[in-house]
Amino acid sequence: MDEKQLSLYKIYSDDHQKYNTLIWQFPSVIIGLNFLAISNLSPSWWIFLVLWIINNVMLLFLAKHIFHQRCITNAMAEIESKLKKLNLIVPNFTKVGFYKILKIKISWMLIYFLFVLNLINLVLFIQLILRNAQ
Repeated sequence: MDEKQLSLYKIYSDDHQKYNTLIWQFPSVIIGLNFLAISNLSPSWWIFLVLWIINNVMLLFLAKHIFHQRCITNAMAEIESKLKKLNLIVPNFTKVGFYKILKIKISWMLIYFLFVLNLINLVLFIQLILRNAQ
């Protein structure tokens, strides 16, 4: 293992941290936007339509970031295996919590939750359209 691989590991590690921050900010923005829009504006069909579109775009962004983070994690794992062969200390994060119980990654649980939130907005949008059509 040379210095280039160690510096690459540091870069991946820093990128991983940045992606973690982004991944947890997206849901906060989505939930906050939905809460503020529904509680402060009079619910109309166009508000729910705009929320639904924005939520879908944000979900796509979130999925993209999760995919990129997974690629960085895989690259880090390769470098970590080389570091372990050199008897260097590498943290070992055991899988606990929901992943161990349900075999579902937290990032996917987050996407499922936000997808359900978006479905609720879609149902409210359809209800308002049908109510206005009568």
